Amino acid sequence: QEAINNFAYVDSTVTLLSDVSLSEGLVINKGYDFTLDLNGYTLSYESSVAGDAMITNKGELVITNGTVEYKYVGAQDASYGKGNYTISNCGTLTVEKATIKNTTAKMSHASYAIDNNSSGAASTLVINNGAEIINGTGVAIRQFVGQENTVTINGGLVQGTRAVWMQLPSSDATKAPIATLNVNGGTLEATGEN
Repeated sequence: QEAINNFAYVDSTVTLLSDVSLSEGLVINKGYDFTLDLNGYTLSYESSVAGDAMITNKGELVITNGTVEYKYVGAQDASYGKGNYTISNCGTLTVEKATIKNTTAKMSHASYAIDNNSSGAASTLVINNGAEIINGTGVAIRQFVGQENTVTINGGLVQGTRAVWMQLPSSDATKAPIATLNVNGGTLEATGEN
């Protein structure tokens, strides 16, 4: 977090020099614009906090060249409840030549590899060649639509019980959802039993 806060200015790069296990989630605030170069390493995080995110992006972030892996290890909800996210994207996120994983065990908690959440502001997600977005027990990409919400898949692999879930939080039929899903290439694979 310190490296991001101090060095993630426009068009900069933050580079991992080894595998890193986080003790708390990272936050990229609005106005930050940089590339997170994993440099072949793994950035990981285990959390027991329901409703937690490993990375919350409100800025402009490119992730490349490695693995981002999150696992929720806390108590299970009695019913489907708070979500746990490898990345909660509320800004602009591009993933290229990187693997984004959520390895949470199957439970009542919602789990997403990437939650593209536009409830607070417009959000944009781009998946390019060489990217893998994987969730073995939940949704790979959720589009939670409040304001403009765009997901563009140009290549790579998106794999989960549902590859992409477009969730409209309102049942108000007078409000048209502002959601766009562009699939220009790559593989979308749903592994769920339903």
